[in-house]
This record gives sequence, C-alpha cells and structure tokens, in this order.
Amino acid sequence: MPAPAATIEPRFFSIAGAAVYSSLGELTIRKLLATGRLRKVQPPGSKRVLVDRVQLDAVLRRGAAAMAAQAKVEADVSAEAAQPDEAAAATA
Repeated sequence: MPAPAATIEPRFFSIAGAAVYSSLGELTIRKLLATGRLRKVQPPGSKRVLVDRVQLDAVLRRGAAAMAAQAKVEADVSAEAAQPDEAAAATA
C-alpha cells in the first residue's frame, strides 16, 4: 500500500486566503499590510499582493500574547477590586 501523500502548506496566500487561514477579515489583513505589520509580497511584474504565511503566523502569535497579557492585567485589577480595602476594614 503506498504511503499517504504529504500535505504541503502554501508559503504565500492571497489576501482572501490569508483571511480564511487566520480567521480574520480581508479588511483586517489589508489594514495589517497598510500599517506595515505585514509586508506585502508582489511577484515581479505582477500587481497581485501576497501575504507570507510565516509573517502572518508571527503577527497572530504576537496578538495572542498581547491578549493574554491584557487578560492577566484585567484579572489582577478585578482581584484587587474584590478585596476589601484595608483602611475601610480598620475603621469598621
């Protein structure tokens, strides 16, 4: 029985393909390109814009890390707010 064929992930996506791959909207991908957070790749002599999967993965990882850090800050603030104020407790 032949071995199963290896799946090759594309290195570059169209804007629509990058949106599907990342679960982001096409407008978000275009904004990432416009702000320079993603570099657009244009084959020589082509107007087609491609997105490098490796760069896109890095942007997504940075975004996930930032979201985790923000969630930790929010949890810390909530925990502090839930604790009774020591000064108020002393006067009660």
